[in-house]
Amino acid sequence: MAHKDVLIVDGYNIIGVWSGCRYLKNKEREHAKTELIHLLADYQGYSGLEVIVVFDAYSIPGEGRQEVVNKLAVHYSSYQQTADQYIESLVGEIVAQGRIVHVATADHLEQTITFAKGAYRMTARELWGKLQLEKSDSAKHKSENRMKTNSSTIGDRMDAQQKALFEQWRREKG
Repeated sequence: MAHKDVLIVDGYNIIGVWSGCRYLKNKEREHAKTELIHLLADYQGYSGLEVIVVFDAYSIPGEGRQEVVNKLAVHYSSYQQTADQYIESLVGEIVAQGRIVHVATADHLEQTITFAKGAYRMTARELWGKLQLEKSDSAKHKSENRMKTNSSTIGDRMDAQQKALFEQWRREKG
């Protein structure tokens, strides 16, 4: 079985960059975090990538943890471990499995380090563009399917092969 490509997102880093943009402007940190998770869960659903978002828990005592929110893997670094350190370790593990990894962060040093470990770099702007492109493609596909199902007859919803099969059956009966 072929493994999916992986996208690792530096959560608070991306939120920080997007907060300066119109999209997340004036949203509180927790609301922005929830919104990012929602966007990435949707993106994972229509992109075919496995997406992991990592949040820094550097100053929160305890071990790092992982949870799944809307089928999206959400990871938190351990106490006194930065998200960057966590991501670097995660990239090493995934690349060692022979999988392709993309890392989305605006931190140039983190981009360089993860690139050296075998990951592809993605800026916050590139991630935003991919989210919007995939979202518009998905909406277009849904709209086309909706138009097909809103047709007035069954024949309007069938493709040419299905119509030919029914026509063949009709002729055999007659």
